[in-house]
Amino acid sequence: VDNEPHDMATRGDRLDGLADSDAQRVRCTLARTNAYKTRGEFAAVVELAQAALPLAGADAELQVLVRSELGGGLSMLDRHEEALPHMQGALAWLDVHGSELDRATAHGELAIALDNSGRLDEALPHHHKAYELSRRLGEIPLLGSASGNLACNRIDAGDLDAADHALARGQQWLASSDGHQTQAAVLQLLRTLVLASQERYAEALAQVQLALDTTRRFQPIYLPRAQLREAQLWALLGQWGRVNQSLQTVAPMLPESGWAPRLMHAVLQLQLARLGVGDADAAWRAMEQLREEIGPHIRPDLRLPLRIELAARLSPDEAWIELDTMAREALRLGHRGSAMAAWVRAAGLPSIAVPRAKAAAEAALDLWQKGVRSVNLAPAETWLHIGHGLRTAGDARYQALWREGAARLRHVAAEQVPEPFRDSYLRRQPLHTTLLRTAS
Repeated sequence: VDNEPHDMATRGDRLDGLADSDAQRVRCTLARTNAYKTRGEFAAVVELAQAALPLAGADAELQVLVRSELGGGLSMLDRHEEALPHMQGALAWLDVHGSELDRATAHGELAIALDNSGRLDEALPHHHKAYELSRRLGEIPLLGSASGNLACNRIDAGDLDAADHALARGQQWLASSDGHQTQAAVLQLLRTLVLASQERYAEALAQVQLALDTTRRFQPIYLPRAQLREAQLWALLGQWGRVNQSLQTVAPMLPESGWAPRLMHAVLQLQLARLGVGDADAAWRAMEQLREEIGPHIRPDLRLPLRIELAARLSPDEAWIELDTMAREALRLGHRGSAMAAWVRAAGLPSIAVPRAKAAAEAALDLWQKGVRSVNLAPAETWLHIGHGLRTAGDARYQALWREGAARLRHVAAEQVPEPFRDSYLRRQPLHTTLLRTAS
């Protein structure tokens, strides 16, 4: 089937005309849906698959093929709850009758749909199954995808050690074979995020340089993401001139870059504005626009962090209610990283009642002590804001927490921050200067 819209429709109609049975018509439809998938026209995929489903009749294999296409198309349109019954039904048959390749693909696609529906814990075994089947097949592209998807699941769950393990393993697989540079960029960008959140800054800088090189050479559509990921690192290191330069470079490409880069850009722009450089009003407008586009139900990996950021516009009491609500929703969805971020921010709010400060600080501290870490917080925020909440509640543990945080900052500066950036890391990152001051 040709790849021009008019030709695709005309040739598809011609194929349908040659079919002399419902089964043949279904297979013709599947050829058409495949062509539309290559163009990213998933609404057309869904429409065709829905029309083909009754024609598949009692033929179990045809039913599975059509339901796989329908589920995949719905998932790509962020209609995950509609997609799941089709994907689960297809997988039940494939696990018995399908090839290992079909099963690996189906488990991976179902895992992503479950993740995007906010069912992280339910998705996890499917991520592991997709990886294991891909490993047995020796399918390097599938191994790269399975590793990256598993890492995303663990990042949202707040398990950064597991995420880093999955990404390192995926990078080893991709390095064992040539020709997978587009996948390499995704893993490099994810690993940069994880390493930065683990305060492994020298490694994170090396990863983001790889990502910049890979995206420039092989996948320029992801270049703005790589530039913004680098800007996030510069912000943590107190290199605000570099942050500002990156935001200006990315701005012309931002409208076509997707939701995640637009949120990254707005958050960084707001951080600059707090230093008297960026445009706070533009950042807030961008976030409000994103909230409208994403809506209240899909993509909890973006929706929850976005609402946590927007809470800063509210009064302290209103912000506490919003953040506590977000934290509880995040926990229900398995997004423990976002729950941690919400309660840490709630603990740091000024002028809130003692019971609220204590509740947020204790909830955040409990998650932190269980090993939960959030990529949506600067590492120093945890020490600083939980300590603030404990102090508001009259809990003397805040002193030890702040001292421990300050000692951690100095250790990281000496061991993990490249020498040219150590001074700015300690003296030009406001969170760091505040933590060092409060601990003294």
